[in-house]
Amino acid sequence: MNFNQLLVLVLCLIVSIISSVIVSIYAGAICLVITVTLAICFYIYNSAGKAIDKPILLISIDENGKTLLLHNIGNRGAENIRTSLVPANVEFTIRSIPQDSLAKHETGSLLGKNRAIIRYEDEDGKEYFHKQDLVFRDECEYDPTKPMIQLF
Repeated sequence: MNFNQLLVLVLCLIVSIISSVIVSIYAGAICLVITVTLAICFYIYNSAGKAIDKPILLISIDENGKTLLLHNIGNRGAENIRTSLVPANVEFTIRSIPQDSLAKHETGSLLGKNRAIIRYEDEDGKEYFHKQDLVFRDECEYDPTKPMIQLF
């Protein structure tokens, strides 16, 4: 937390102690709840950028059945992407995919039901590992507004 956030928390804590002594214990408890809520908000605010600042790769098969599509839907670029298809015994490496971009790899043969194992790094060198079953592109369209649980 930066200095301003700590200052606000200390002032709120002092106000809650003073109000519990001078006004009433209930006013002090209310100020203490507000102080704890502010502390939680500041913690979430400071740690949120670390949690969402990473590349996220999705893999799918193009309409022709021979081309693999790697889509980076994350907030950072992915580098040194090593992909293996099991049991098709296909391996390839892609140098980098910027954020919100698509990379294609031509395999030369029709792909059936396979599992993709993807290892990649972000721009700082932190490694990630991801496994995913291959599906055709229409079934894999990324839609952030789609609900996780189907209602109807």
